[in-house]
Amino acid sequence: MIWFAFGATNGFRKFSNWWRYVGSFFASYPPALSPTFGGVNVAAPAKINLSLTIHGKRADGFHEIETWMAPLTLADTLEVSLTPEPGLALTCSDASLPTGEGNLVFRAARRFFEASGRPEAARIHLEKRIPHGAGLGGGSSDAAATLRALNELCGHPLPPEALHSLAAELGSDVPFF
Repeated sequence: MIWFAFGATNGFRKFSNWWRYVGSFFASYPPALSPTFGGVNVAAPAKINLSLTIHGKRADGFHEIETWMAPLTLADTLEVSLTPEPGLALTCSDASLPTGEGNLVFRAARRFFEASGRPEAARIHLEKRIPHGAGLGGGSSDAAATLRALNELCGHPLPPEALHSLAAELGSDVPFF
């Protein structure tokens, strides 16, 4: 179960020091898609676990977790556009990250096209600002932003429930974003 720390509940006040890091982010969450020539730019925010308990592994290989999360203003940026030619192309400002199946953004795009029945035809550039492997949810947020951007560009072929299911297939905290 995931508890989202949106608002001043008793549990959130306990972590009032974190509020300054979260800042005014809540006023604009989720991040808006910014249209560009032929595509969209979308911010993919980091998150912080205010509390985290890891339980056993689920049948799908992910861990069952109990957590309180809050988004941060630190964010990666994705530039997403559809292309006339078939294929997925992912580039990244961080050369140490994979740009194929080993990248959650690539897998999110592939799953989106499979689920929507549309041919794979997109170009994605990931401008990485969230340190990878730091537990800030950068890859998960990037995957969620990819799903949202592609759904927007393709005219919303998938309802929110379907996007949420795809997000859950990709990772435990992807639906948070």
